[in-house]
Amino acid sequence: MYRYLVVFFLPLFLVTCRKPIDHPLGLIEQDPTAAPEPRWVEVEDSPNDVRALEIFDGDLWLGGDFIGNGYKFLLRYNGDFYQTWSGDFVVGQGIYDLHATADRIYVGGRYTYTQFFQGFSNFMFFTSSSFPYGDEFGGSTVSVHSFQEVNSSVYMCGRFN
Repeated sequence: MYRYLVVFFLPLFLVTCRKPIDHPLGLIEQDPTAAPEPRWVEVEDSPNDVRALEIFDGDLWLGGDFIGNGYKFLLRYNGDFYQTWSGDFVVGQGIYDLHATADRIYVGGRYTYTQFFQGFSNFMFFTSSSFPYGDEFGGSTVSVHSFQEVNSSVYMCGRFN
């Protein structure tokens, strides 16, 4: 008898006791003034489809599959959204991961970035100078999915030829 009650009430309990987080896609932040329970609010003018966040050079960096007025796939945020580099993400599916070390931020995904007469595919990094560095890393079938740092070495995983 008890077994049947558990089978009936346990799923009912698990489904009805969950509190939904109802917010639009994009960047949200915890409202520190909401007490005693934290409340999440949308950051005004945030892009949709943000996949990766990282702190570097005093700013929050956002990567994803978003396109806006004058930006695509990558933004910095310090109270306002902005982009400090020249160049453009011309094609691709966006940025999948960001990873910051003491002196650079790595940008991985599936994209092509062009600046002046050079181009980077799927992997590049920025230093504090905000000038991107990179290499032609793979082609249209390659994508960098994640970074991890172990003992001062940075590793990446993804789909490689």
